[in-house]
Amino acid sequence: MKKSWFMLILLCQFNSAWSLPWFTPPNQDLHPAKKVKSGMVNFSGSWVGECNQQPATNMTIRQVDDKLLISYGFMEEKYTLEEVKSTNTTRANSSIHGNTFVTLDNANRALIFINADLFKNPTTNLNAFFSKVVMVLDNDYLMVKGLYYHTQANTEDFQQQLIACVYRRVA
Repeated sequence: MKKSWFMLILLCQFNSAWSLPWFTPPNQDLHPAKKVKSGMVNFSGSWVGECNQQPATNMTIRQVDDKLLISYGFMEEKYTLEEVKSTNTTRANSSIHGNTFVTLDNANRALIFINADLFKNPTTNLNAFFSKVVMVLDNDYLMVKGLYYHTQANTEDFQQQLIACVYRRVA
C-alpha cells in the first residue's frame, strides 16, 4: 500500500515538474510540416489603399510557402498557415492573452484570420476582443473585410465594428 502511495505522489510531482520554468521538456514537433496547398495564391507585395473610405496605412506582405510576414506602420506580424499563434503578457497591473488562427479558404484564394484577445489593466475591467478578417486577392487588388466584436469593460455589452478595405499592389 505504501508503495502505491509513493508511486502516486512521485507521479504527481513529476507531472507538476513540467510546469516549472526551468524544467522544459525536449522540443517535440507533434505534427509534420504542412505542405503548401497547390494552386495557393501568393499575397506578397506592397499595398496601398483605403478602409471605410479613409486612407489606410500602407501594408507589405511577404509570403514564403506557409509563412506570412505582414508589416504596416510600425507593426510587424508573423504567421504560419494552419497554426494557432498564442501570445501572453502578464505584468503586475495588466495582462494580455491572445490567440490568432490563419487559414486559407477552400479555393486557396483568401486568407482568413480568426482572433480572440482578453486584456486587463488597472483602469478597466476585463476587456474582450474577437475578430474575423478575410483577405481576398483579385489580380493586383486585395480586398479586406473584417468583423470585430469588443467590450470596453466586462460590464458593458459587446460592440460591433465592420471594416472594408481595398488595397492596390504597388510593388
